[in-house]
Amino acid sequence: MGSVGFFLDLAVVDPHHPGRYVLGIECDGALYHSARSARDRDRLRQSVLEGLGWRIHRIWSTDWFHNPDQELRKVVQAIETARVAGPATTPSEAPTQPAIPPVPVQPSTVRPRAQSLTATPYECAQVRLQLGDVDLHLVNRNQLADLFAQVVTVESPVHVTEASRRILSGAGVQRLGVRIQLALEEAVRLGVSRSLFNKRGEFLWGSAMQQPPVRDRSALPAASRKLEFVTPEEIRRAILIVVQESYAIVPTDVPNAVCRLIGFSRVTDEMSASVAPHRDQLLREGLLALQGVNLVLADADSHPHKLA
Repeated sequence: MGSVGFFLDLAVVDPHHPGRYVLGIECDGALYHSARSARDRDRLRQSVLEGLGWRIHRIWSTDWFHNPDQELRKVVQAIETARVAGPATTPSEAPTQPAIPPVPVQPSTVRPRAQSLTATPYECAQVRLQLGDVDLHLVNRNQLADLFAQVVTVESPVHVTEASRRILSGAGVQRLGVRIQLALEEAVRLGVSRSLFNKRGEFLWGSAMQQPPVRDRSALPAASRKLEFVTPEEIRRAILIVVQESYAIVPTDVPNAVCRLIGFSRVTDEMSASVAPHRDQLLREGLLALQGVNLVLADADSHPHKLA
């Protein structure tokens, strides 16, 4: 099974759309792993298949031999991550051959699947400020505070750096100088004093917002795709969603799944290290629990953060 002459060892069917496949699985042996020509051929095949919409997970026979349980958990998580992200191929692209069933998993390690949830695209506010002959740092602070409020209405919670970036863009200003920076900081303080929005750490929140939405930032400019621009509250909520939506997930896989949910295609060790403490805190607070080797919601039916 596969596409345009490039074949896969296994293809996992979407249980809710039998004509679609959520993941392709490659199984390679030790000799294959060590052969340069085979590795080059593998990269070409995987590149072609991914270009056609396939998501690929690879299992090395040596890894499976030494630790089959760990490799099986990785397979299960890869399937679940692909399922949450959506079907890999459309019915018209799906192979005509029947799929080989995925490796069976012990029922005790699989949680009932909740309703599928995905992050909504991050929406950037569009503000306008006609400066005329006036420099931005001379604009009335109340007017600047109102512009911050417009940004917060759309993007709450939003990092103050990002909110400032929207105002600069709306005013047609390319560079953030010291005087402009001071003017924006004064406007933020004024906006808080006027109860236009709240400030928690480096983030601006709408006055009525309690729980942050989990948003997909994959379409944002590179300068805005930084984990430091995501509130701790949104990261925690994303963790709960990932755990709730997983068939089974080991704690070490949570940071990668969370970062991908909020739109980061490349997850660095530093990003994973930033997410892990939030996962551990949720465990300490009793909102998450370990069930064997897997992480689960402590109480999936009554949890206040559960999304329907």
